[in-house]
Parts: sequence; structure tokens; C-alpha cells
Amino acid sequence: MRVLLLNQTYLPDPVASSQYLGRWAEHLAREGHDVTVIASRRAYHDGHLFHAGKETRAGVRVVRVGSPTPLGTTPFDRMIGFVGFLLVVLVRGLFGPKPDTIVALTTPPLLPAIAVVLAKLRGARLVIWAMDLHPEVAIAAGLLAENGATAKIARTLSRWSLRRADRVIALDDPMRRTLFLQGVDPESVEVVPLWMQGDIAFDPIGRATTRRARGWDHKFVVMCAGNHGACHSMDTLLAAADALRDDPHIHFCWVGGGMQWKKLQEHAARNVSLIPYLPREKLAAVLSAADLHVVIMGEGFTGLLHPSRVYNILAARRPFLHIGPEKSPVADVIRQANLGDAAVSFRHGDRVPVACEIRRRAKSLGGTLPTDADLTLWEESSCLEKMTSTLGFGRRFSKPTDELQTLPIPSHPATAHARAEVSVPL
Repeated sequence: MRVLLLNQTYLPDPVASSQYLGRWAEHLAREGHDVTVIASRRAYHDGHLFHAGKETRAGVRVVRVGSPTPLGTTPFDRMIGFVGFLLVVLVRGLFGPKPDTIVALTTPPLLPAIAVVLAKLRGARLVIWAMDLHPEVAIAAGLLAENGATAKIARTLSRWSLRRADRVIALDDPMRRTLFLQGVDPESVEVVPLWMQGDIAFDPIGRATTRRARGWDHKFVVMCAGNHGACHSMDTLLAAADALRDDPHIHFCWVGGGMQWKKLQEHAARNVSLIPYLPREKLAAVLSAADLHVVIMGEGFTGLLHPSRVYNILAARRPFLHIGPEKSPVADVIRQANLGDAAVSFRHGDRVPVACEIRRRAKSLGGTLPTDADLTLWEESSCLEKMTSTLGFGRRFSKPTDELQTLPIPSHPATAHARAEVSVPL
């Protein structure tokens, strides 16, 4: 099968969508499929860094295209960059061997709309991999006025695209429910969770080396790693770090980048350190160096996105705190994996309880995941098999349509329009 994959980023970019797309693309190539990726030449975390225009990585043909401006500076520049990138993707997608299937991710927003046009013109099957749902994410983050013209146009194009896909991949059941509320045929939606990537595992040598190099040998290290965007408020964890600033034994470390990185830099204190995005080969060592991780999910984003960072933490078998809604994908993972005391949830604003929990764990010198933790649901091999089934062969894995009636309806303002449009059987 000839497969064309579309996304803003691709390896070696460190962001989650790039890493997951790369793992799947390379799996498809190993299985004998002809795989081409079209992505941006500009690095996600540095608009002045460019990747090779064309290359072959692990059997995957990678075509990188430009855009008029970096895809991440001011909002206006970002919008111009997105539009330019989408138009170039459309032109490049019209040339080359005809694909049997086109797979579009959801970054930048409206990329699926371009994919619909490409699939129609080239007579290809269309799969949309919904890493997040736009413009609902931007609305929930306060970046876009819900009733503004931009949101209305984006909402119309997004739902038009999703309803025309042959298959839509959702990351969890609440996201599948949101798609249903938006008028997407439930039979076209396949739930495939993100997974523990096979090159991430607990690295005892890397842990010791990293802790020694960073002066952490005698400290309890609390780490928050990933893309720190506008969707996930850092306020509660920053407040806990501030409350514990006089404890020389406890140290906080943020790893990654994103829209809130500048805020983190301004907050830097003697008990806080920042590590920018790392090359993939160094990630396992740094994740293993932490005694406790923190996974943050913003209020109002259940059913719109899914915090992928939790799976690297599971792969490294490190304990973690979850700060977010009571009903969230991370809370579901904690329950389904039987993590016990190794993972505890808190709500945003629980500054004192979070600080107390960190101090309690520091006294007990941390720990690891329980030996009876059940992580089979997120094993890479089975998830890649499920992903590949969405291309048009292999068995389906999702729940039957009638089970949608039992799933919780995500509650956030961004789905209000969808609720008004769709009659939900209950």
C-alpha cells in the first residue's frame, strides 16, 4: 500500500506528534508499505532551524516544505505561516506517485481540510488522526473567541473535514464522544490510544550520569517534561515549588518548551531548573533521573486532547502526580493500569496538598511503579497494529456504536455548538 502522511512536524523534531508519527511511519515501512511524509522544514521548537528538504529515514521518504514565516512567533505570523504551509502541502501532495491512503494529523489546524481536497483529487482513502480537536482547543485555552468569525470559519472547516474522512482516529473515548457530538459518523471513528514508545525505558546508568552531571545526587527531583502549551496551566505546580523553595533537598525541573516556557524562565528560582527540548537519544536518561514526575492537564480539555507525556513516564516506570480534572484521560490511565499509590491525582488550585505530597514522597525517597501494574493496553506493538488497521485492512478494535451511549459527555464550552446540533441517544 502507498501511504502519504501529512503533519507539521516529523523526526527528528522532539514534539509528541512528530515522535508518534515517526514510530508508526517506520513500522509501516518495515511492514513493506511505501510511505511518504510531507512536513515542514522548520523545526517546531526553533523557527530558525531547518531540516533537510528531502531524505529517507528508516525506509520512510520524507519531503519537507517551507512556509513564508516561522510557524510559532506572533499570532499573526503564526497564522500566515500556517496558511502558507497548508498551500504548499496541497501543491506538493498533487505530485508524485498516487497514494492509496492519505493520513492527516491535526497540526496545524485545518490540515485535514487540505487532506480532504487532496484525497478527492487523487482518488485516495482519507484517515484523520485527531491528536487534538481544533478550534475547540484554542477556544478552551482562551486563544480564540468562541463566537468570533475566525472560530466559526475554523469550526465549519474542521467538521466538514472530519465528516468526510473514511476513518477518524481518536485518542480516547471522551474524544470519540466529542467527535460524535460534532456530527462525525460513530462507525467511522476508531479509538487507538497513544503508547509507550519502545525506545524509552528506565535507564539506571543514564539516571546516575544525569543526576551527577546536574548536581542532583542528593536531591529529590520533581520533573515536568513535555510541550508546555497554553492548554495546561502550570500555576499549581509553580506555587508548590515556591512553597518548597526553602527545602534544599527538593528540586523542580521542567524539560521541553512551548508557549509557557518564557513564563517558566521568569519564575526560575534556586530550586527550579529548566532543560530545553532534548535529542531523542537523551530522553530516557533524563526521565529516569527524576524521582517524581508531574502530568498536567488543563480544565476543560477532556475530549479535546490527550497528554501524551504520561506514556513516556509509564515506559520509564516512574511514579507521578496528575494535576487536572477529576475526569480526565490521565485519571483513566491511573485506574486502568492499577498504579495504586504510585500515581495520585490533584485538582488545579491544590497548591498545599501538592506541596505536602511532594514533601511526603521526598522523605520516603520516591519509588517506582508497582510490579503488578498492568501496562498492556499501551504496549507499542499492539497499538501499532491497531493504527495500521485503520488504513483499510485488519480487524477493527473500537467499541460498537451502541456503547457510545454509556460514554460520558465531555463538558466544556467548546462543545456547546456540537450539543445543539446533534441529538445524543441516552
